[in-house]
Amino acid sequence: MKYIFLICFAVILNLSCKEVSEQGDEPLCSSRSVNSSNALRLGGFYFSTSSLSPGRAFIYILNSNGTLGNTSMGLPLSNAQSNFSSSSFLNYISDNKSYWGVYHIESSSIYIDTWHASSNGKDYGYRWTGEILSDTSFRILSSQLCNGSEFRSEDEVYYFYPLENKPDSVTSLIP
Repeated sequence: MKYIFLICFAVILNLSCKEVSEQGDEPLCSSRSVNSSNALRLGGFYFSTSSLSPGRAFIYILNSNGTLGNTSMGLPLSNAQSNFSSSSFLNYISDNKSYWGVYHIESSSIYIDTWHASSNGKDYGYRWTGEILSDTSFRILSSQLCNGSEFRSEDEVYYFYPLENKPDSVTSLIP
């Protein structure tokens, strides 16, 4: 009897794990749409630094096609321009879903949607909501999972930095 129970338990556990892995990643909060606003400049990237990570910048590259690239891990700001022109860096991020997302501008608000990995191997859609301060800066005010959970208040200001050669915005990861 114990063996039948253990076998049934193992089969159920295996099937439930298989179901989670086959469900795939969660979608972003919204789909891509072309940015027709000129509320923010697009010829460079936006960066924010944190007292928790001195010398490192969290970066968003906003593209006119509605996609964005991001370095959520925090790059040294001094290396950002050379990294964006490095083919090895661009190849690394081109196939990595967590470095891509979409954004929308509505009036003086900005909505940024990206994926974040979880411990179960599934990527979840995440949204940052903010306000546009000028054509060269915006402030993130809150963040949450696309399903509405894990709401957090934020206060991060992102500043524009112009780039001579901006990375390509084409990715197969964002339809």
